[in-house]
Amino acid sequence: MTVDAFIPDKSGASKLAVVDSLDLAAYIVAKLGAMSHLKLQKLLYYCEAYHLAFFEKSIIKDEFQAWVHGPVSVKVWVALKDKANVHDFLTVKADQKPALIKKIKDEVSKEQLKLIDDLLSAFGKKTSFELEALTHEEQPWIEARRGTPPNEKSKTLLSKRTMKSFYQRKYFAA
Repeated sequence: MTVDAFIPDKSGASKLAVVDSLDLAAYIVAKLGAMSHLKLQKLLYYCEAYHLAFFEKSIIKDEFQAWVHGPVSVKVWVALKDKANVHDFLTVKADQKPALIKKIKDEVSKEQLKLIDDLLSAFGKKTSFELEALTHEEQPWIEARRGTPPNEKSKTLLSKRTMKSFYQRKYFAA
């Protein structure tokens, strides 16, 4: 995604919504179709990370832990773990899609929705493994995993401050 693809209107920043991460996760699956839990977690992470970068505020209240396969919202993991493991596909019934999409569209600002949809366009075509590899190359995950062996579990939180500054530097640096 390039900066030209989305430059938010920060004048509306005080009107920004914070949404439930499960609603945003349902929106992502409704918009993009069936996907692995692993891919959903990475897309949710990028929605939060870029929202922090562009608007300097969170779109969800969740924190992300630095798990072996990348950033994970424990709230979303717990809610969906019985529906799919890391590589199984999560789906939304066709008749439920319009309501799930409308719920997020009604809650967020136009600028927030544009950012989310641009992110889904930019990252949604990538595989779960490509998204995992991307997060593993980026400072927020690397910093949170520092000192943790590659295959060892970790509950260390990714710093929202680091997420915000990393993605701001990545996309707004001259």
